[in-house]
Amino acid sequence: MKLPQISAEGWRRFHGIATLVWAALITPTVILWHSSILWVALMSVWANMATHFGAYQASRAEVKADEINAGTVNADNVNEY
Repeated sequence: MKLPQISAEGWRRFHGIATLVWAALITPTVILWHSSILWVALMSVWANMATHFGAYQASRAEVKADEINAGTVNADNVNEY
């Protein structure tokens, strides 16, 4: 079975949305699970959010590289993002 190919823009969107979802889960984690092992729960949510944020940043760089390679962006203005 061949997996579908996802574009750099698709990955950028996915990781951006996933980052926001994990960030939104921090508050419910603190409120709903205050009697559980809070530190582990917070660190788990934080790790997921931070990982997706890092992947989001990498996807942004890939989108920019694709734009430069396609000639749709002036290579002199690479730091616009």
